[in-house]
Amino acid sequence: MISTIKNSSLEIKVDSNGAELASIRKAGDSCEYLWQGDPSFWARRAPVLFPIVGKLVNNKYTVGKKEYIMTQHGFARDMEFALVEQRADFLSYELENTADLMKKYPFSFKLMISYKL
Repeated sequence: MISTIKNSSLEIKVDSNGAELASIRKAGDSCEYLWQGDPSFWARRAPVLFPIVGKLVNNKYTVGKKEYIMTQHGFARDMEFALVEQRADFLSYELENTADLMKKYPFSFKLMISYKL
């Protein structure tokens, strides 16, 4: 789901998939200031990289004696975030650990991402 916030200067759009910034425009201006993604080059716009930035050797890491698999840049950019608060100039998203995520990342967490104009 795409949500929009704005003030007298800017309007931004955020995609709940990855809580990713999807658009930046000046108020009253049709010019897009954020890369809009082109699959032939790079399809993403502004992904949130969590819990890692980069790539693991063979996509594996070890905690204690247990091995886990995690792809490049982690999983948050591909997850649906819950929109927990929205005002005219503010958005707040949340992603919490689940049983499925614990198989990839064995730590409890709550990732909150907010945008304010």
